[in-house]
Amino acid sequence: MIINIALITGGIWHEAPYLFLKKNKVNLVLFDDNKNCYLGKKYNLKPIETKKISNNKYNNFFFWSPTNDFGSTLADLRNKKNFRLRIKKLYNGKFDKTKIFKNKIKKISKNKKYLLKPKNGSGSRGISFWNYKKFNKQKYFIEEYIDGIELSIEVISFVGKHNILNISLRLLDDYKSAIAIISILKLKNKKKILNQITKKLNQVGIINGISHLECKINKKDDLFFFDINLRAGGFGVTDLMLNSMYKINLYEYDFKILINQVKFLSLKLIEKKIFFLVYNNYQNNHFKKKLNEIDSTFKYKKLKFNKKNFNDDENDANRTELLFGHCKDFYQLKKIFFKLLRKKKFDLFYKQYKKLSC
Repeated sequence: MIINIALITGGIWHEAPYLFLKKNKVNLVLFDDNKNCYLGKKYNLKPIETKKISNNKYNNFFFWSPTNDFGSTLADLRNKKNFRLRIKKLYNGKFDKTKIFKNKIKKISKNKKYLLKPKNGSGSRGISFWNYKKFNKQKYFIEEYIDGIELSIEVISFVGKHNILNISLRLLDDYKSAIAIISILKLKNKKKILNQITKKLNQVGIINGISHLECKINKKDDLFFFDINLRAGGFGVTDLMLNSMYKINLYEYDFKILINQVKFLSLKLIEKKIFFLVYNNYQNNHFKKKLNEIDSTFKYKKLKFNKKNFNDDENDANRTELLFGHCKDFYQLKKIFFKLLRKKKFDLFYKQYKKLSC
């Protein structure tokens, strides 16, 4: 274990990584431009502004940011001399998704829908359907909207070898944010889907650590990737879902890969169950019951939400509570979601999950 570590950003989904580091008694500094960030307030830490990250006094530090897009890119820039990197190449000193997806729409069609997306964004923030009007091309790009079922994919990589940890259905609120993420225990046409994921990871140049991908799947099981992140999934995807599936701290595994303490990739799925995460959003009307009334054996968590910051019905930052549970088969899953979801969303869930699952 190295003793000098810089954790980049102190949000709630870095609490589990922070506790892992604290348990190992490392010398830790926290970088975050928000003085009142979650970790800073809860653990009485004094975050350092990210503009000071290049200071020479941190030259012997390992920089780590397992669940933050901005932080993981900064970490790669600082770690490039001494530690393993998440990706082979950064464009203009950052992970530029517009380069990765080769976003060149040659001809606009009024018969198609397009999304207007910020170049530096996460958590569904700032995404909207494009109204065909001029926009700031320095800040935004357009992407063709692909109809289909949406998937969430979690991967861990080691020197270019990829272990696909989990593939889940993302049951959408409308078209951006998920109200549920449900693991697919038995995936139809699995070989074709896994080959496409591996091909995309190699194309992007991801080589080490955890990655989180989102894509659409069409009727022919072709994948259309629209979001790739050099980090673990947040909102319980890693802390609760993946760590329960594999009975291992995936953050610790990510950490050890990047600091050169892993010699080969070896992970085995332990819990062969259907795991699910359900999210309630501010002004959400998709549920019959409150999440904490569904089943007392499930894990329930109240999420911090500030009404003053609300400006978008469909935004991950507007999530108010989380429910995590598991069941042994689709029959049990169907019963749980029938109790939980209103008819329109239940019918959508049933149709999509049946399409994906054997």
